[in-house]
Amino acid sequence: MNKDKQKSFQELNEFVTLNELTNDSSVIHFHAFVSINTATSEIFKQKMTVRVNKNVSPRIAVLELHDHKLDPYQYPEQFYPDYPVFTHVDKLYLKIEDTHNSNPAIGKYTVKIFPLEKV
Repeated sequence: MNKDKQKSFQELNEFVTLNELTNDSSVIHFHAFVSINTATSEIFKQKMTVRVNKNVSPRIAVLELHDHKLDPYQYPEQFYPDYPVFTHVDKLYLKIEDTHNSNPAIGKYTVKIFPLEKV
């Protein structure tokens, strides 16, 4: 695993651990306020269910947004620490930054996930 992937995965793990979102499974569900800013759209602190799966082959993990009314052509919904930059900011929220390659309309995006409680 290269250094960037390892750093993003460590940031995701720190976010999950410090916010006490862990459980006995490799799949973690929790509620969060999610803000997304893309090249053309923005939402601010919308309540969603977030799922983290740490056992996704051949990837190292996946974070997915659920229970929302997002248009998939305007907002990303799945995030892999293999590519985007994951950062646990001030122990308050997880920030994900990248450029959406399969949908150029989304372009460069920033996602902020503020955890609320486990599901």
